[in-house]
Amino acid sequence: MSTTLTPGVSIAGSPGYGPDAAGTGLLTATTQTARRTILQFIRTPQLLVMGAMQGALFLLVFHYIFGGAIDTAPLDYVDFLVPGFLVTDVLWLGMAASAGFVAGCALLLVVAATFSWMFVWLGLIAGNAQAAQGMSLITLPLTFVSSGYVPADSLPGWMQPFANNQPITVLSNAVRSLMLGGTDAVGIGHTTGYWVTLSLAWCAGIGTLFAILGIARFGRRR
Repeated sequence: MSTTLTPGVSIAGSPGYGPDAAGTGLLTATTQTARRTILQFIRTPQLLVMGAMQGALFLLVFHYIFGGAIDTAPLDYVDFLVPGFLVTDVLWLGMAASAGFVAGCALLLVVAATFSWMFVWLGLIAGNAQAAQGMSLITLPLTFVSSGYVPADSLPGWMQPFANNQPITVLSNAVRSLMLGGTDAVGIGHTTGYWVTLSLAWCAGIGTLFAILGIARFGRRR
């Protein structure tokens, strides 16, 4: 349940840091994305085979089953079909890039809604705005003793059990897996589905707890 550093992450003194960070960062991101995609096909060759078979199957179905009923004069239907088929096939291949990103954004919205209840409760029990802001700093241990900023296995040994089993680590692993192409690309164990399910469980528990506490506190203050 620990993470490892993803190759290509820029730090001070390395490519992608400083005046030329924008250009170098784009090149690094493009290279790493291409590398992950190639590794995904190497580790799961079924993806490449199924993609090719699916494309050929659709082409045969449209040409031989639907072609006789469609008039595309002066072109033969196959000549009319193939260019359009290539365009739509590229779009279908591109859908995989946005399905994971959209899911990651959706999970972030769930996280935002969940932790909003915690901050609502803190605001209700605090005496004033300054106190509420100070009490919100209790989130710092969760943030820093996690895999949010560094791999959990790089932390001191006595911190790792807590870092590996707290919500920020789980949520970070889920979002990384969704947006970067799976757990193999990120370098963590289990599956993307595992991390997403565990994240939703954490959100359900935290949201329910602090919603109950917040509503009860609000009722007593009225």
